[in-house]
Amino acid sequence: LAATNHPWDLDSALLRPGRLGQLVFVPPPDHEARAHILWVNLMGRPRSDSLDVWAVAKTTEGFSGADLRSVCDLAAEDAMNASLAAGTIVSIDTARLLAAVSACRPSVGAWVDQAKNVARFSNTGGRYDDLVEWLRRK
Repeated sequence: LAATNHPWDLDSALLRPGRLGQLVFVPPPDHEARAHILWVNLMGRPRSDSLDVWAVAKTTEGFSGADLRSVCDLAAEDAMNASLAAGTIVSIDTARLLAAVSACRPSVGAWVDQAKNVARFSNTGGRYDDLVEWLRRK
């Protein structure tokens, strides 16, 4: 079992049966997945009761799971700094999380651009049919 964002860069010998004989396409997270990723990355951290990860997830199209973790880390760092200044615990709320989203760049766009070229020019033997189908629906 292995994972890569660039399966087209793997040596074809690795993709033979008995080695890594099958490719499984895992698309970037959709709205629901992004909301859950945000929630999981905020577990164990002080969160406001009014925190709306669903609203924040709407603003994170093109963010990977790692990008979303960075958003949560940035929001947590901001809340911690505010807590130190206030002398009391400041929770992570929707506004703080949205500010963190604004400070982060999504990384999926560059990958999609490269994946389009692979789907167009290198889909020999149907290896990237799942990617082609996902790009068609996107």
